[in-house]
Amino acid sequence: MLKKAEGYARRSGVNVQLVESDGTRIPLPNDSFDMVFLHLVYHEIADKKTVLEEFRRLLKPGGRVAIREKTENTLLPIGPPIVPVELIQTGLHEAGFGELHSVGKRRERIVIGVKPSKLP
Repeated sequence: MLKKAEGYARRSGVNVQLVESDGTRIPLPNDSFDMVFLHLVYHEIADKKTVLEEFRRLLKPGGRVAIREKTENTLLPIGPPIVPVELIQTGLHEAGFGELHSVGKRRERIVIGVKPSKLP
């Protein structure tokens, strides 16, 4: 996937830094990103709490992690496993995300956790 991403970036003229990691220890500085987006990969993560805590570390205060998963049965029984919205929200809450949102409808649902802002 990194090779594909590198190819897409090169063809698009986008300068990116790709980092391979299992998500538990990402070699990047704290408070570096505005958003982390996961598309149909949350169900693959073995240590969800540690990975979500790592994403929270990487996010700037007020930053968001957005998780898109198959959240209910669809007409097609194939594809990734179902991950209920409540399970994703619980994981985000336990990892220290404050504000939680769920946007979209049915299988287009995205669950968002917001890193609390630092106190002034």
